[in-house]
Amino acid sequence: MNAPDPASGQLIAEGIKATVKLAEEFIAAAMGHPGEELGTILGTAFNRRLKNLREIGSKAHFTLLNIGVEPAPVPLKIIQPMIEGASLEEDPNLREKWANLMANAADPRRKYDISPFFQAILRELSPRDALFLDALHQTWKNTALTPLGWTFSTPDLIDIFKGAGLGDPDWHPHDRIQTFAEAEATDVEYVESSEEFELSMDILTRTTILRPEIENEPIELGGGSGEVVAAAGNQVHVFTRTNYLYTSFGQRFMRACQPPPKTIG
Repeated sequence: MNAPDPASGQLIAEGIKATVKLAEEFIAAAMGHPGEELGTILGTAFNRRLKNLREIGSKAHFTLLNIGVEPAPVPLKIIQPMIEGASLEEDPNLREKWANLMANAADPRRKYDISPFFQAILRELSPRDALFLDALHQTWKNTALTPLGWTFSTPDLIDIFKGAGLGDPDWHPHDRIQTFAEAEATDVEYVESSEEFELSMDILTRTTILRPEIENEPIELGGGSGEVVAAAGNQVHVFTRTNYLYTSFGQRFMRACQPPPKTIG
């Protein structure tokens, strides 16, 4: 059996060392502290999380005190994920939601039932998603209190998205039809706005805040509807429309992310 070559072993060790150094440099740059040691960076990250948690927890506490309520114990499976998620949040709007969610969870009056899923959803929302959801919830509050008032068409949702200041102001996807390739080649803002909208829609549907509902357009076989395309044989392709229901679960989630009411009627 041949003895290991010391020179080869040294080269391997140096390669591993160089790889580790590159990894540390990348992490340092990504954390906003280029050139610092990894141990220092991890300490800084912990301090950032602690600062976030203190500020959000303080906001939640004062929210309850301002309505004359003392915080009550919260079940561990609820509060522990909240602490974890809140400590990572640095967006002001989302921090406000974390504080309100904590305040509602600690409200001894138990106005809102806080689902363990709420903090998981809040962790997934980007600042863009949160603004879109705020605008959607406000639109829902201003609609008639009927089931029909809870359902939105895609153009409705696009208008709400734009009304929240998201997407390009000149983005009107329901006013024109073109292929993605054509848009990508001629209209960068169109593509970016479409992608941002679709990403937010994916999040809101995956978390069941919105639920797609497919509606078939009625057809008259003897008529000349432009929305019906006849296929070969006995098959007929019918134009379908997808609307989106703002679910009861989504409404409960958003209420839990609002400040608790001063009085409970």
